[in-house]
Amino acid sequence: MKISKLRLRGKTYSYRSRVPQHLKVLYASHGNDPEKTIQLSLKTHDPSIALARKRIVDDWIVNGGVGSGDAIDFVAPRQHYLEQLALVQQQPINEVYGIRAPIIDPSILDGLQQGLIDSTTLSPEVLAAITATLVDATGQPPPNHYKYTLKDALADYRKLRRGEMQEKTLAAFDRAVAQFLDDKSDVTLDAI
Repeated sequence: MKISKLRLRGKTYSYRSRVPQHLKVLYASHGNDPEKTIQLSLKTHDPSIALARKRIVDDWIVNGGVGSGDAIDFVAPRQHYLEQLALVQQQPINEVYGIRAPIIDPSILDGLQQGLIDSTTLSPEVLAAITATLVDATGQPPPNHYKYTLKDALADYRKLRRGEMQEKTLAAFDRAVAQFLDDKSDVTLDAI
């Protein structure tokens, strides 16, 4: 099956497309060659996931393709947060100040506090590292998009019980969660 803009490089799918006409001026203004192609790794071996991620990249390009290809992230924010929190917690505690050393460049924190850096220009990993550092230092809970949600719990339960329960039963769990959520996107578990 051949799908436009979708390529298999080795065992990993990638996205490849010409720069659209409406973005050529924007690409040239950022010092990029507008005659080159846009090429991004979709970071998956599964064709169905690659197709879904292709649609995400297509939407990103239609909406102006702002930022680098790193602006497109296929990892859930919670996963980034957990990875960065683990890194923060590996840092030794400073005996004088009683806090851990930050895992990010302090100039980024200063720039954000002074308004010199726009948070939308930072990668999801850096934003998660900032949040993990602040949560560890202040003891405040993380923002909702980093919390464990009902859909996360259902996905973990499905992984745990795969092969032990029939797909029909697991599909019933999915329908029950969808009915509970109604028109809400998701609910954090501490909100239930």
